[in-house]
Amino acid sequence: MRNILIVEPQSSGLKLVEQALAEGYQVWLASAEIGERNIPDSFKNKIAGIIHCDSMSAENIFQEVQKISVDKSINFEAVIPGFEYYVDVCAKVAKYLHLNSLDVENARCCRLKNLMRERLKQNNVAVPDFIFLKSEHTEQDIPSEFPFPAIIKPVNMSGSMHVYKVYSRAELADKIRKIRNSNDNDLDLEVSKELLIEEYIDGDEFSIEGIVNSLNGEIHIWSVTRKLLGGASGFVEIGHIVSDFSKLDYADQMIAYTKQVVLALGIDKGPFHAELRFCKKRKQPILMEIGARLAGDHLPELISEARGTSFFKSALNSLLMQDIEKPQLWQGASGICFLLRNQDYLPAKIEQKIECIDWKYLKEMHWNVGNDTQIHGDFRDRICTARFYGENIIELEHEMKQFYELNQL
Repeated sequence: MRNILIVEPQSSGLKLVEQALAEGYQVWLASAEIGERNIPDSFKNKIAGIIHCDSMSAENIFQEVQKISVDKSINFEAVIPGFEYYVDVCAKVAKYLHLNSLDVENARCCRLKNLMRERLKQNNVAVPDFIFLKSEHTEQDIPSEFPFPAIIKPVNMSGSMHVYKVYSRAELADKIRKIRNSNDNDLDLEVSKELLIEEYIDGDEFSIEGIVNSLNGEIHIWSVTRKLLGGASGFVEIGHIVSDFSKLDYADQMIAYTKQVVLALGIDKGPFHAELRFCKKRKQPILMEIGARLAGDHLPELISEARGTSFFKSALNSLLMQDIEKPQLWQGASGICFLLRNQDYLPAKIEQKIECIDWKYLKEMHWNVGNDTQIHGDFRDRICTARFYGENIIELEHEMKQFYELNQL
């Protein structure tokens, strides 16, 4: 049997586990099995086993993998990140095991936003003007001429966690203190005190999903997805629409730019998820960030549905150094929409509104209601998820807008 290791699968990473199992692989999962880092019970009887380890440490994962390899007399074919935070960790483990993977330094550039910006700037790829604020630096170290509004964010987080738009130096100083005094973490990863201060890019936001053929380096673009943003911070992704992008304004320009980014960062295998804005001022696409991994928010599922072929299968094949399918013709349009918690959050009232509407494209919906009542301004504010699918994108988009407005004040 062929053995692969997936580290801390979350979100789309769990779907990748399902794909690997369906293809007959012996799937081992590396996990700390503490806090938010754990394997769902529904997977435990399907996989080959769990390798208990400190999943933030490449050295510890390697040690535990070596023990399993000796005890079970098995060899692993690949080490795959199950979530964004493990991209560089997996690259290191794969290097220790002499397996094909992303170059370690390239993986770090995909993980840390300051390194990403620096690498792209060095390769003459357009990025926002930015300043890297080391942990010992304060707002006093930012040049007085740096323009506002500006964006401030920690270099290591995802899901728009602690991303703020600021309009003055006083507001910037306040957000620096807020981030650095925060005890927040995601999957036990603490918010970095190293920050990126960057130019605010005004323009529509898109995500680009693709896969690099690891055998010949060809970059396949599967989707150019229009993103709907909202929430308290204005940066929370509240919806995505996946559909034929051939007639989308500036699609060719965005695709060509994304390929520049992929090449500059050395992403030479596997899936990638790029987020960019088409800058009104510069009249060109500008990268917000890119991950050398599957997108979250069910995007690979939406793409697979809309294109009639599995994004997960091709992503897995690329990671395993196998040939991949090119994306197929579009079968329809898929969308996802999130309701966000607000101060007057009344789920029973929202459910009544939902039942009063004759939905044509709404396919499924589920609630994610916890005990947290705080409004964070990031992915933690999502309380309900709805999936849409149909052939008429205008009608589908109208229904998604109807759904989102159910919880607006």
